[in-house]
Amino acid sequence: MFYKTEKTKATFLRILVLLPAIVAALLVAQRAAGLEKRLEPQLQSIADTQSLSFDGREFVLKFKAENQSVPLFEYFLANESPSEWTELVDFRIEPKVPRANKPLDHAARTAKLFKATYPLMPFAMYKNDKTGEALLDFLILLPDKDGLEFNAFRFYAAGSDHRVLCFHYAKKLKGPSETKTYQDAKAEIVALRQKILPIIWQVPVYRP
Repeated sequence: MFYKTEKTKATFLRILVLLPAIVAALLVAQRAAGLEKRLEPQLQSIADTQSLSFDGREFVLKFKAENQSVPLFEYFLANESPSEWTELVDFRIEPKVPRANKPLDHAARTAKLFKATYPLMPFAMYKNDKTGEALLDFLILLPDKDGLEFNAFRFYAAGSDHRVLCFHYAKKLKGPSETKTYQDAKAEIVALRQKILPIIWQVPVYRP
């Protein structure tokens, strides 16, 4: 074999010496990647989910909008509809946002969006430091001023591209009235939060 210089020959020989180690390292990395893929839990697709159980009840897919900027899949109780409901759950596929695409970023933007419409809206945000997930919950006064709506959003990253997804629960409540005191209404809200927040953390992770 012809070499232009002794330096080139030496470089080539060093590559030959290192080649077995390089190949071995690549094979180890390939096996590790294959094992990781096999061990990775097979997440259920939102698009393939026609119904799901939440808080011991079955919710059925009755509305979806896949082609909008935030794809939405809404599930309702069997005897309720998108126009007449008391409780619902839904999935939202959040858009990617450069430099602010973590679950907590999306939770903060959602809170800001609702605060623009409901300035007095009380809300709280939480972060799971271990998983990076974020939870947002808030209470709004419905337009008819006769009722309240409790909302809880769980934001998490899933899939190979770490797309941020959101699982949302909402329930309409009766506000204070002649037959329902302010203290009773407040106690109902507190009890609902204490019940729902732990449950929403336990909902299985879905992928787009």
